[in-house]
Amino acid sequence: MRTPLVLARVALISMALFLSACVGSDNATLLAGSTVAPTESSNSPWVTVWSWAPMGLVTANFLNTGRIPGQPLPVPVVLNDTTLRMVIKPTAGGEVFRLKLSNIFGDSALVVEQVHVGIHAGNGEVKAGTNRLVTFNQGQQALSMAQNDYLSDPFNLQVSFGEELAVTLFLKGPHHGTLTGHLETNQEAYIAPGSTAELASAESSSQFPLRWVSSAYLSELQVQNSDQRGVLVVVGDSITDGTGSEINSNSRWSDVLAKRLATAEEPVAVQSIANMGIGANRLLSDPNFPLTALFNSGPGLLKRMDRDVLGVNRVSHVIVLIGTNDIGIPPGTTAAELIAGYRQLLGRLKARGIKAYIATLLPSGIRQLPFRAPLIHFSAEAKALRDEVNQWIRTQNEFDGVIDFAKCVEDPDRPGYMRAEYDSGDGLHPNSNGYKAMGDFIPLELLR
Repeated sequence: MRTPLVLARVALISMALFLSACVGSDNATLLAGSTVAPTESSNSPWVTVWSWAPMGLVTANFLNTGRIPGQPLPVPVVLNDTTLRMVIKPTAGGEVFRLKLSNIFGDSALVVEQVHVGIHAGNGEVKAGTNRLVTFNQGQQALSMAQNDYLSDPFNLQVSFGEELAVTLFLKGPHHGTLTGHLETNQEAYIAPGSTAELASAESSSQFPLRWVSSAYLSELQVQNSDQRGVLVVVGDSITDGTGSEINSNSRWSDVLAKRLATAEEPVAVQSIANMGIGANRLLSDPNFPLTALFNSGPGLLKRMDRDVLGVNRVSHVIVLIGTNDIGIPPGTTAAELIAGYRQLLGRLKARGIKAYIATLLPSGIRQLPFRAPLIHFSAEAKALRDEVNQWIRTQNEFDGVIDFAKCVEDPDRPGYMRAEYDSGDGLHPNSNGYKAMGDFIPLELLR
């Protein structure tokens, strides 16, 4: 279920989006540029099987609150000698894995004193006998992390498709300011403040009193194998991130697609999926105030794609679903600017020989708002611009294919609006049923 705390967080983000209409932005539109080179070649034996796109989280705000089961009020999440257990679901199984931790948005260096990974047995418990100690730099337990990405040493763990993993970190000392994590994971994490490193190896979750629907420092899981197939990267904003889906259900549209790929009767060209969606992300520009006071939803996709798309090991196919926030978050954009951005993105994918598919932007209807803000999601102006962009997406022949998600979720009796049975309640994000429809809508022929 979507807890009151989760709903409150979504409401606060929505309020920030509306307030940004009044503030505007002086951020320049970004149509090209990159800062981070791809990490490994396309023939690497290491294959990305799970990911959360890293972003900056500001610790001192309402979004970084957790809950204690049975208590109605949120409580602050203070990371000080904290054991943090996060649950992830790989999109492929295997026997030899490694983790990627990230502190690229952090204000300062930090110490992760111990890391364990085991099979998740539910409710934060680890399946007996599976909790593995993960080391770094050829056998070191503790990792000092400056503002960078860090790969672990390989570790052995038998994981089948469909199993979840519990990844437990002990974070030594206080962690203030901006930390690197992922805001809306739609998956509860388990927190034990003021604990010791030994708790990371515990199979029980009884000593983890807090629950959190965000993550910290964990960004990727890779498997080592001889499978020559590639990786599908799905990239975009909150609709790719899964906002609106049921907590702990793994019901994003990419999760639905991963299950279809794993059970496909005919061979497919990809063996796993990396989800690189970020809530409130845009194609062309970085976040503006007041979003920046809450979390860093950027940089824009064109600026982050070297790290979050081209930097994914063995990426061979990409599905792009982005542009809603370029239209819906002031200062807005034009159809010509968005189309130019899509072409910039496509050129960089084609230069790497990557199959690139683009999806239409979902409908969000028209609503009366308490102030004049033409370029926000629910205005008539935004709908007209979204329709213009979708028309170009449907009729262009530059990408390798089009996935018409707008058609998939649109109410045939109310064009421009989402079907009621697919609406999470905000008119913008699908619920788990809507995401299932989207995941089932993608033709597997595109991935063969």
